[in-house]
Amino acid sequence: MRRKIVWAACAALAVLMVGGCGGGGGSSGNHLSRSEFLAKGNVICSKSGAEIGAAAHKALGPGRPTATQFTQFATGYVIPASETLLVELRKLAPPAGDEKQVTAILHAQRTAIDTLKANPAALAREDPFATTQRLAAAYGLKACGPSS
Repeated sequence: MRRKIVWAACAALAVLMVGGCGGGGGSSGNHLSRSEFLAKGNVICSKSGAEIGAAAHKALGPGRPTATQFTQFATGYVIPASETLLVELRKLAPPAGDEKQVTAILHAQRTAIDTLKANPAALAREDPFATTQRLAAAYGLKACGPSS
């Protein structure tokens, strides 16, 4: 279960970045091609996944983490990192015609962050980013999706 939670947190952070892409960021008329968008998004997702994985190892330690550890991990790492990544990926303009899909990812991610902010301990029991991960993976952001 710990591995699943850590992966969920990693994927969630990565997807946050993707979700931000459709939120009005980027310059109008400067849309990336789909392949450029996916390449850049997947690089960002991979990098953030590695970073949050290292943070999870440090924050959750060996063995079975406590609810307090999960809460501290959510508030100290997952939420702030997710917010930062969201800002960073909003700088990418989604491909023309894909705005609706990217906006759906953004909405799911925002909802997940808000859910986690309201109840950080939920990270120990469920994956608030599951919808975001599913949407991102379906769009082609495989590094942002759930672990296979």
